[in-house]
Amino acid sequence: MTDRTYSVNEAAFVTERSPKALTREFDEGVLTADAKAQGLKGGKSRQFGRPELRFFRLMKHWEKDFTPDGRRTVFDSVRKMGPRQKVLELRNARYDMAPIDAELKARETSLEDLRGKFVSRDGDVFFKGKTISAYRVAALSKSQSVGEIAQDYPSLSPKMIQDAIDFEMIYPKKGKPYPSRSLKRTLAEAGETIDPALLDLMFGDEPDPSRDD
Repeated sequence: MTDRTYSVNEAAFVTERSPKALTREFDEGVLTADAKAQGLKGGKSRQFGRPELRFFRLMKHWEKDFTPDGRRTVFDSVRKMGPRQKVLELRNARYDMAPIDAELKARETSLEDLRGKFVSRDGDVFFKGKTISAYRVAALSKSQSVGEIAQDYPSLSPKMIQDAIDFEMIYPKKGKPYPSRSLKRTLAEAGETIDPALLDLMFGDEPDPSRDD
């Protein structure tokens, strides 16, 4: 595991829990000022480090077994662990944290792999090597299935579409959202027709040779 910190959405992805579940630990007083707050425009964003990630991942398995006071005790014990310590001592019990650390490392790698599939440009995020906006594709998932989106964007595989959806969940688009229905599908449902070649140009289904991503 790295020493970097993670936003709420990033930590939710890495620990495979919902952002709501993570912020609830603050609402219930389990976590307080121990999580770093990083000043950003428009407010503050909580940043989570290794102790919080370990705790969140552990609670993925244990949450239903502990009250807020019990979870606070668990977090205090996790926080006191050294960065290389693999055994959690919890009162009279000992718990091997190696599997938890392995799970976190795998998820951290998945997050970095996901980030590497996209490139930021002109205030938007695009699939590497393409002129298709990941945010535009992700917006369609609100009213279309992955299969339907793949029909509208034939150059994208279902995995690429899911990657765009995951990316948007972690790093939401700022500003005006994209439509939740593709122009191709909207026109088809209205009984309108348009030159397929023009649609391909509009939707950027082909890599842009002028870009070197």
